[in-house]
Amino acid sequence: MNRLDRKHDCEATRRGLPEAILGRIVPTGWMERHMANCPRCRRKALAVGRVDLALMLLRTQAHTWDLLRKANRQAVAALGHVLREEPRALQLRNVTLQPTLRERMGHYSQPLTNALACLAVLVLLRTGIYSAATRVHEGGQQALEQRYAQLDSDIREQIL
Repeated sequence: MNRLDRKHDCEATRRGLPEAILGRIVPTGWMERHMANCPRCRRKALAVGRVDLALMLLRTQAHTWDLLRKANRQAVAALGHVLREEPRALQLRNVTLQPTLRERMGHYSQPLTNALACLAVLVLLRTGIYSAATRVHEGGQQALEQRYAQLDSDIREQIL
């Protein structure tokens, strides 16, 4: 294999490497063989894999609300001295996100939901117990009325 072919394979591999690591394309046989023999492309593959892993970890971590302000301050600090003093750069340094009420109360949602569910269960239990007690009382009243009605008829029969 001459030097131009190897250079062409390196360029083609490095172009397709991010897509292959992200799973958008399947690496072909020549690409796998080239990476097995080319230390430079292997290092590039490891670096792209680490970057992808780091981005995936960043997406899964919870961030503070001042993350945008911190990132903007670091970006403005990387600018030249003259640009850092521009009014737009000063505005950018102090930008913060204002979370919605739902986002601010997000970590309270689970305990609040649990408390409301317990309250609902208590209300339903209490309603059910009172309903059952009322039915038992009414049933007892009906049984007594029927018994008294029978006694009255028995007493009437004895008297007659």
